[in-house]
Amino acid sequence: MEIQVEGIDQLRERLKGYLRRVENVKEKTRILAAGGVQVRKVAAQSPTPKSSKVHYYYSKKGGKIPITPGNLRRSMKVYKGKEGDVFIGPHVLRRVAGLSEIGRTQKTASGYYAAALYGSAARFRQMIMETALDKSSPAALRAIEKAYKRYHDKISGNGG
Repeated sequence: MEIQVEGIDQLRERLKGYLRRVENVKEKTRILAAGGVQVRKVAAQSPTPKSSKVHYYYSKKGGKIPITPGNLRRSMKVYKGKEGDVFIGPHVLRRVAGLSEIGRTQKTASGYYAAALYGSAARFRQMIMETALDKSSPAALRAIEKAYKRYHDKISGNGG
């Protein structure tokens, strides 16, 4: 099964047009992150799975840490790249030691097992992240346009 994302080429062309006019990498990232937030909001909803019961993480020291339902949805995050790129995906906690519960808040959420739910990271990206991008592309584009307008007004002295 393959998901076809419609309109993605037009979205990419419009984004490239905006980004050609922005020279500062931090500003590019800030503008794109506005759209990334919209994609993250959709990725943190259905069809991203949410369990109906508490699961457990078993630590090496014999501890049993509960994983709250909705942990994967709460772990969705917007990552800012070095070249002005923006990535959206589940945040993975590097250390779980010392936590009394995983996933109650966005800070303690970990999407470590996201790829395992779908068999591979590529399948997770295809089933969840590309679907979220497709659903949120109009809202993401509006957010990017708004952020670009603020940037343009700031540098041209027309507002703000």
